[in-house]
Amino acid sequence: MLRRLLLISVLVGLAGPASAGTLLWLDVDSGVSSVAFSGPPPDSRTLSGSLAVELGALPPLAATTTFDLRVLTLLAAGPGGFSIGLDPGVASPGAGVLNVAGQFLIPTLFLQLDDGLVLTDLALSNVTGTFEANGPGCVYTYCLQTSFEIDGGVPYGLISVSLTAIPEPSTAALVAIGVAGLALHVRRREGSR
Repeated sequence: MLRRLLLISVLVGLAGPASAGTLLWLDVDSGVSSVAFSGPPPDSRTLSGSLAVELGALPPLAATTTFDLRVLTLLAAGPGGFSIGLDPGVASPGAGVLNVAGQFLIPTLFLQLDDGLVLTDLALSNVTGTFEANGPGCVYTYCLQTSFEIDGGVPYGLISVSLTAIPEPSTAALVAIGVAGLALHVRRREGSR
């Protein structure tokens, strides 16, 4: 019993202090995510990257909760590629809310576009999307989907971003290992009785 208490206290100490919400890391699904430019000339490219979302509560929700995009790194492949990230000069650049239906709203999303030569600060109004947990449109533990448009000026024109993010493969693997270990522990415990 003493060993068990000691092990629990060590594990709690390694976990660190509790945060206000749950932080989930997601990878951009480059198979379905894209960025398109109105031109000139018109162009469409694959989008890759990662993001982290902090939620006040995990779905399924009983009430509206906080939704805060903490990390965002989007990379557009190809010649003249660029990256899009959260504006580091703004406190909580991706703060919003998530309702019980799984729809999120970020009233103003503050981004920074980097084309390798110039950093451009952007403020996008009313960015919406969905955040599902194993729902009809999501075969993964969690899925985030959104699309928005950015006025990229010269040389990009209107930039249309379509984004789907799913759990990082490493996160899914760790969860699977944890569940397998728990099942093995239960099986051994039942076998010893």
